[in-house]
Amino acid sequence: MLPARMRFSIRSQYVSARNLGGMRVLIVEDELLMAETVRDGLRLEAIAADIATDGETALYMLDINAYDMVVLDRDLPHLSGDEVAARIVQAGSGIPILMLTAADRIDKRHQASNWVPTT
Repeated sequence: MLPARMRFSIRSQYVSARNLGGMRVLIVEDELLMAETVRDGLRLEAIAADIATDGETALYMLDINAYDMVVLDRDLPHLSGDEVAARIVQAGSGIPILMLTAADRIDKRHQASNWVPTT
């Protein structure tokens, strides 16, 4: 059991997702079980979520649907998550991207930030 000072709820610190009304998220993950787990968690918070299992499908879905956020795996087949993120940024949509990675070294994780525009 955690000491009393370490027990907290993230829910008490942030606005409930239920108050975000109509939010839609694209999950781009080639591991279907992981993608479904993330989707199911978002749906519990009344957030609509779609799944793309590769980068090409993700870009297609982004062209035909309006998403509020993208949850993006770096290690995708065919088109990498880094390339998908770069294309999203280049399109100028301003869609926030949450990048998932299993990279175990800082230099690998740092490479992902090379496409992030500076202000």
